[in-house]
Amino acid sequence: GEYASLELWPTLIRFDGGLLAGVETQINTSYSGGGGGAATLHLIAFLPGRAPFEVLSVPVRTSLTIRACFTERDMKQRAGVCHDEYSFDASLAPTGGSAAGMPVLRYRSKATSFPGAVSRSRDSLAARPLRQRDIVTVTDRQCSYQRLYRFVPTTRRYAPDTPPPDCSDYTEIGRAH
Repeated sequence: GEYASLELWPTLIRFDGGLLAGVETQINTSYSGGGGGAATLHLIAFLPGRAPFEVLSVPVRTSLTIRACFTERDMKQRAGVCHDEYSFDASLAPTGGSAAGMPVLRYRSKATSFPGAVSRSRDSLAARPLRQRDIVTVTDRQCSYQRLYRFVPTTRRYAPDTPPPDCSDYTEIGRAH
């Protein structure tokens, strides 16, 4: 099943002319042989004389476990490591700069997978058998990145300096594979 929870983001970003506060929504799900949790940060602007409005929504934390063994043979091929694990951790912080009267924010992420560079879009069992040296946690370079986010008055949202890479392997928990 799936359940969701909500908590306040522990950081308040105060600036001349307002305040940015956040809410983290966490979705947890479990399915046969695995499960995961994903937290998304929703940043809300509080400006004098205006109703609060959401300015940014970014993934901040995900952890996933996906079963990879169904038979003895699978266990052998996987050297007894029967789950693929994915994790994604990100932070958002003000840089000290400002754009359009709002703070410029730096987003930093780190994504890892275990064992080795597994992928949710490929069948782990179709890969060659795991060897002892494959059984390590590795950092995914593409999904470990940083972006600067600046406020765009016309859209009333923050936009990244360059589009972030597709990291749905790490950040989406809805799909079982």
